Amino acid sequence: MAKKQRNKIRRPGEGTYYKRPDGTWQYRVVVGVDDETGKVIRKSFYGKTDAEAREKGQAWLREQGGVRVNVSPDMKLGPWLDLWLETYKKGAMLETSYYQLEVLVKHIPERLKKKKVRDITAIELQSFMNGFTADSSKSYADKMRTLLRSSFGEARENGLTNADPTRNLKMPAKQDAPRQVYSKDEIVRIFNYAQVYRQNETSPKHRADGYLIATAIVFLLFSGLRRGELLGLMWSDLDKEMQVAHILRSVYMEDGVPTVKEFKLKTEGSLRDIPYPAILSDMVDQLPKNSMFVFGASTGRIMYPRNFSRAFSRFFESMNKEDGAIKQLSPHNCRHTFATEALKSADIRTVQTLLGHTDIKTTALYTHPDFIAKQDAVEGLLTGVFRQKKENDSLKNSTVT
Repeated sequence: MAKKQRNKIRRPGEGTYYKRPDGTWQYRVVVGVDDETGKVIRKSFYGKTDAEAREKGQAWLREQGGVRVNVSPDMKLGPWLDLWLETYKKGAMLETSYYQLEVLVKHIPERLKKKKVRDITAIELQSFMNGFTADSSKSYADKMRTLLRSSFGEARENGLTNADPTRNLKMPAKQDAPRQVYSKDEIVRIFNYAQVYRQNETSPKHRADGYLIATAIVFLLFSGLRRGELLGLMWSDLDKEMQVAHILRSVYMEDGVPTVKEFKLKTEGSLRDIPYPAILSDMVDQLPKNSMFVFGASTGRIMYPRNFSRAFSRFFESMNKEDGAIKQLSPHNCRHTFATEALKSADIRTVQTLLGHTDIKTTALYTHPDFIAKQDAVEGLLTGVFRQKKENDSLKNSTVT
C-alpha cells in the first residue's frame, strides 16, 4: 500500500512512486531539463519495494551530480509549461487534478507553444481563449484560464517575460446547457433490465461480464459515485451488516496504467460513507469474487476506465434494441441523477456529503428538478396562494358580519 506522504515533489530531484499491478514498485523522477530544447527529462526506476525503487533513483541522481534545471529568457512556451507542471504542480495536488492539467496543456496550439514566452501577446491568448471556450464547458474553460494565468505569472517570476499577458485575460460569456438526468420511471426500467442483461448468453463469461456491468450501472444510480470511485471500490470497503460503502480511493491513470492509492480521491470530502439499499446489496452479493475490487476486470486487476465506459455504452445500446428507446447518458450523468432524486427527500447539505463535494455550490449544480417536479412546485404555489385568499375572504366576511 502506497504511503500518503510519499507522493509529493517539492523540489527538482524528488519523485513519485506507486505500486504496479504486477506487485513491483515504480519510482519516477525528474532528472533534468534539456539545455537546448528545454524539455523536462524524466526517468523511471523499479524495485520489489517502494524503498528499493526510490533508492535506485536517488543513487542514480547522486552519480549524475544532481538535477540540471535550465530556465532561459529565450525559453519557449511548450518547454516552460512542461517544467511549470513538473516543478510547481506535481505533488501539490491529487494525481487526477494533475492529469487534467496535462490534458489542458495539450489543447494549447503548437503555434503558441513554439513561441518564446516573452513574445506571446495578450491578444493572442485572448483569441485562443475565445475559441477554446466556444467548444468547452464553462467549468473546463475556467480551468484553462486559471492554468494560463498561473503559468504566465510564474514565468514572469522566473524572468521569462517582463509583462504578464494574462493579467486582463477575460472569460467569454458562457452558459452550460443543463445536464440530463434519468427520471424515476427510467431508473426503474434500467434496474429491471439490469436483472436480465446478457443472462441468455450461452457463454458463462459473457453472462458474468454482463451482470457485472449491469450491477455497476445500478450502483452508480443508487450511490452517486464517480466512475473512478466505483472502480476503486474493494470488497473490504463494503459493510454488509450496516449496508454502507466506505469510499477510500479512486482509480486514475498514471503512465497509461489504472492505479489506486489509499485515501487519494478528488477532494477531502470525497472520503465518505454511503449507505446503499438492500436491493443493491442483493445484486452485489451475486457478483464473482475473483478480485479484491468489486467491479474489477475478469483478470482480477483494476478495470480500465475506458473499458468500463465501453461496456456502459453496450448496455444501453442493448437496452434500446430489446427494451425500447431510452436515452443513453454518461456514467457521470448517473451521479447527477442520484443528486436530483436524493434532493427530493433530503436537504442539500446531506446530498453534499453523499456526493463528497467540498463546496455546496457544486452540489447545487448537480441537482436537476424534472418537469413533473416543476409542475408540482407551480401547483403547490397556486394552491398556497388560493388557500390564503380563501382564508382572507373568510376573515373579511366574518368581520363585516
